[in-house]
Amino acid sequence: MRRGVEPVGCRAREIAVVAVVAALATVTVGSCGDTERLTRKEFVARGNAVCAGSEKKLQKAFAEELSGEGQPTAQRMQAVLRRVVPITEGTVADLKKLEPPENLEERFDAALVEAEEAIAALEKAAASPEAAQALFSDEEDPFEQANKGFESVGITACSQGGSSGEGAGEGAGMGIGIGMGIGPVTFSATEYEFAGTATMRAGKVTVALSNRGKERHEMSIVRLKDGVTTQQVVDAEAAGKDTEELVADDEVGGVGLVDAGAVGTGELDLVPGTYGYACFADAPDGEPHVAKGMFGQFIVS
Repeated sequence: MRRGVEPVGCRAREIAVVAVVAALATVTVGSCGDTERLTRKEFVARGNAVCAGSEKKLQKAFAEELSGEGQPTAQRMQAVLRRVVPITEGTVADLKKLEPPENLEERFDAALVEAEEAIAALEKAAASPEAAQALFSDEEDPFEQANKGFESVGITACSQGGSSGEGAGEGAGMGIGIGMGIGPVTFSATEYEFAGTATMRAGKVTVALSNRGKERHEMSIVRLKDGVTTQQVVDAEAAGKDTEELVADDEVGGVGLVDAGAVGTGELDLVPGTYGYACFADAPDGEPHVAKGMFGQFIVS
């Protein structure tokens, strides 16, 4: 609604100001617009890099809080969640800084909302040991929907066990997806022994190896035949005997060489049975770690 007729001089000044603002806006868009909105390749590469960095922090938290003998206690589960929450919050904050291509923006924003809702669920679970344990016992990953959304725009490194993807880099794969339920099962390695759980659930699982020693370590896993122990396999190999009659599956997988102070991971698909594991890295004296007693076993049910 207009209040009377504006003076001509004022109207002219208003038009002039609008023209100047429009010109400045044109200059701003022309000089900055191209750099603010990323190309798809740039967006995917940066997004995967964010998640890959988050993965390393998550692995470290799980390794430090959940490694040790026996199943993790509810208190340890709560402790790791308290560390996971700020890590995932930082991941989402860094992802929000990205300016996706226009055709990916809607799906990316939806994934960010799903991720924030998942973080809220983690915060709630971290409030007590009982709630933390209940979340870890749940087969569902609270970040499942968020990860699907990120994968739909090309950011594959945010989901547990995801492939490196475009621009993700080798080893990326946990990022935001912390795999609640079967989670990463963490073992630690020193000179010359392992520490870790004696039991696991059947199915797909991520194994994390935290190297707390000074030398490089690895973890080779085989499924043993009924009634066979890892000690028997080690003794047979030391004696130069064939272990075919002792091992049911020698292609289970494991974790490759891990540098001192680092954490490595491996993806397994376990069936019920007894599994043996050992480190075959060489010590400074040339003797393999397994010969120094670095082996163990766990039962899958």
